[in-house]
Amino acid sequence: MTLTSLPPVLTPVEADTGVDLPHASWAAEWRPLLRRFGAEVPKMKPVQRVSYEPLPLRMRARVAWSKLKTGHEGRTLFTFTWHLPVSAVRDSGLRREMLQFAESFYNYELPSGDAVILTRMLDDVGLDNGLPLIAWLRAAVAQMAGEESSAIAAPTGQSGAGDGSFSMHSDMWIPALLFNVFNHAVPSQGASLLLPMDDMWEIAAQSGVPEDARQKMEAARVEAGECDYFSQFNNSLYGNHPWTPEVTRALSAAAIEVPMARGQGYFVNDREWLHGRTVLKADALPAELKEHRLYRLAYNNARLDAGATERRVEWDLVGRTAAGCKT
Repeated sequence: MTLTSLPPVLTPVEADTGVDLPHASWAAEWRPLLRRFGAEVPKMKPVQRVSYEPLPLRMRARVAWSKLKTGHEGRTLFTFTWHLPVSAVRDSGLRREMLQFAESFYNYELPSGDAVILTRMLDDVGLDNGLPLIAWLRAAVAQMAGEESSAIAAPTGQSGAGDGSFSMHSDMWIPALLFNVFNHAVPSQGASLLLPMDDMWEIAAQSGVPEDARQKMEAARVEAGECDYFSQFNNSLYGNHPWTPEVTRALSAAAIEVPMARGQGYFVNDREWLHGRTVLKADALPAELKEHRLYRLAYNNARLDAGATERRVEWDLVGRTAAGCKT
């Protein structure tokens, strides 16, 4: 099939969350393929955690030693991503069809408003196969883009407040789109919060965030395409500022609350939407499941990546350090 003949990867469906946002799920044409992918997962190598860019020698040694002792990297590295090589799908016919699926995913455009609620995303691939699918998609998109930082399936950490909530924020990774699917949902806890970026500016001003801080946030929003700018954007809201308590309260109060079930999620432009989380008790999930509560893929689609490619040429001329930051 050519790109023009590929079915869209997602199709609109009836809302099942009670939230007034578009809802979507995998298109019917792709569901048999996802079932075949799920059936192949037991034959694949395990999903890896890798850095999307080379780590310095000393850091590689520390990570290797920690993994040898504990099975874990020992620290949160913002360049780490879940990864399953494209070649992990050994059947050449299935791999060819999955690459067509990935191409449709890579070319998908969010509807007007830049936000979609996802539902029934694990029905066909299998409830236990969300991670292999996201990790494999990450590898396929990075391969199509020709740039490892164009797709990041970052493992979830233990971020958030003491009560498990997470203030409204934008991740500001190098890629702009954020595709989240919940693998373990806790009833009445840890609901997703969504807020349009346009609403945030007015609320921030009313909450006392000064103009110069808001200007820094806008600059970080633009520059995030070249570097992981989480701190540069969010610290203007949540640093040690006199306005932080009020803006934290006001943004959460204004957000859309979306209780999620397993296999549901959201798909937004991270430059246009803030997201957060309601209270999630520390014992709501066993420790071994906490980084598997949701699987997320930040990536640039084909249109966004075309613009990012032009900018990468400029960045390479001036030099880059960790996570794409200019020297």
